[in-house]
Amino acid sequence: MKWKCILTVIMTVFLASGLQAVSAQGLTDEFDRPSLGGNWAAHPAFAIDAGTLVNTSTNATTGVENWSFLATFIGAANPVEASMVFSATKSTAEGVNGAGIAMYLNAPSATASGYLIYRRYGTIYLYSMVNGAMGSKLNETATSATQPAPGDRVTVTPRKLADATYFDYKVNGVLQGTVKDVNKTYGAGTTYAGVVLYSNYANKNNIESFNIRAPFINVTYPVGGEVIPGGTSRTITWTSEEVTENVDISISYDSGGTWTPIVTNVSNSGTYSWTFPDQDHTTCRIKVAKTGASMPAGISPADFTIEQQTPTLQVLSPNGGEQWIIGTTQRITWRKTGSIDVVDIYYTDDNGITRTLIQGSVPADQGYFDWPLPTNLYSDQMKVIVEKNVLDQRYFDESDNVFSIQALVHVYVQNASGEPGTSDNIVRIGMDNKINVWALTFRVTDSSGKLSVPFLPSTTNLKISPVGRAKQLTVASTQGTGYVSIGIVNMTGVISTGTGPIIEIYYDIANDPGLIGTTIPLSLSAVLIADINGQPVLGRLTNGVFSFVKAGDLVSPFGTVDDLDIAKMIDIALGKVAPDDFLLSGDMDNDGDIDIFDVLQVYDLRYPTII
Repeated sequence: MKWKCILTVIMTVFLASGLQAVSAQGLTDEFDRPSLGGNWAAHPAFAIDAGTLVNTSTNATTGVENWSFLATFIGAANPVEASMVFSATKSTAEGVNGAGIAMYLNAPSATASGYLIYRRYGTIYLYSMVNGAMGSKLNETATSATQPAPGDRVTVTPRKLADATYFDYKVNGVLQGTVKDVNKTYGAGTTYAGVVLYSNYANKNNIESFNIRAPFINVTYPVGGEVIPGGTSRTITWTSEEVTENVDISISYDSGGTWTPIVTNVSNSGTYSWTFPDQDHTTCRIKVAKTGASMPAGISPADFTIEQQTPTLQVLSPNGGEQWIIGTTQRITWRKTGSIDVVDIYYTDDNGITRTLIQGSVPADQGYFDWPLPTNLYSDQMKVIVEKNVLDQRYFDESDNVFSIQALVHVYVQNASGEPGTSDNIVRIGMDNKINVWALTFRVTDSSGKLSVPFLPSTTNLKISPVGRAKQLTVASTQGTGYVSIGIVNMTGVISTGTGPIIEIYYDIANDPGLIGTTIPLSLSAVLIADINGQPVLGRLTNGVFSFVKAGDLVSPFGTVDDLDIAKMIDIALGKVAPDDFLLSGDMDNDGDIDIFDVLQVYDLRYPTII
């Protein structure tokens, strides 16, 4: 059996010889075989003669000439158009008056009921077909158009309108007339099309081809041969023609023997994403059918395989090196295989030593979670962990390398120290900013109440100085019990991006020898930061400590300067050891480090009489 593909859009239908390819334009039977086969339900008088369809009945065999010879094409249902081509060599001008097209047949049978449309000389007729035989005339219309001839194509296109069912009769694509049934007798449910050949016209009304255009659905993925990992999402795809309704999608695990619904009444969009079950199956097929109907339907033409997978999880991002900013929302993504329904998401800010839950029971198939970053989480040792615990089995993955969560602006107190009873002990406030800063206000609190900031001589200004990138700016400050409040606003510029100290506070220390060897916190609060547009910026705050020391005394017991202190200062100056919180007890020139000049001054303290 030969079926022509009129266009290149391919669908799949069941033919007697198996699954064959046909086009979106329609199915064409050229009768190039010995017998009709399984796609036709025809009166026994029908036969194939030299590549044409013929009604072999004559008066000698039936004793009567009539139209009661129906051949119904059952290879596709619900056709929206049917056509036939008269044989150029096996039909005659007289014979073409004895052939018609049957539409809206109510069964895939040679005894179906429906409509018969044909032209006889100058009239186009519409008759009913009842149980395979011509019934009553329903309508007719005269036409002066040229009579069909051998080799011509006759096409009938039905149209269901509110007032009637219409049938357009065309010859070689040109409309010759329209007939109608105002009672709309047939056309409900599943319908078929066919041909009626008048008897006693052997070798006069033969047709060399029959074509229908019918709704169809063609599954384009999976089509057979694929190996799909279980538990993974794939997009089922299909094409359709003349199908405007929604569709049902099913899967078979036994080559189409039985079907399990995937989804019903879904949009006929041509795509549907579905997570295939995590089970082993080797004879799978997909079916897409018009919702609530068995036809039209498209089925994978061959079996495909689903392979069960060992569950795995893979963190895709963050995966190392990212720099996230506090207060923003960042997307965590992962990939999973196998049967994992939900996952729990954690972070570690110490490269895996501890962890904290971000969100539990996130659908694994979602593959992402949008995380609003806390405003107080800062670390350059961050990782994300995605995991699922099933009984005694843990499936998880973490970021391959660490990433960081940072602030755009980091304001901090540098650790400092000073000797009770002294003045001008410098505490530096630093700022590391990744954006330009227009304004900054903050409060530094001394919980001991032993520190105070003097006024500059002959002024009401506290002894607080801008330094570094803020050196040219004006500082406003006030002092209360145990705290000092500082504000910087640059009306003509900004504090440019960078790192390092921006403020120096000069503290006087109460003369209380009992403080030596103790430390107090210097804490930041009431911090407000504005960018160049005056918009608030979330900042990171780091407090510092102030150590009460005796100048030059780095090593306990505190209170005296001895050779142990000099030795430690030499080691610090040479880089052999790191300084501790009591650094500035050896920073004699108050420049923030311990160097050879500091060592010489402490040596003078230890041995003041040596010249």
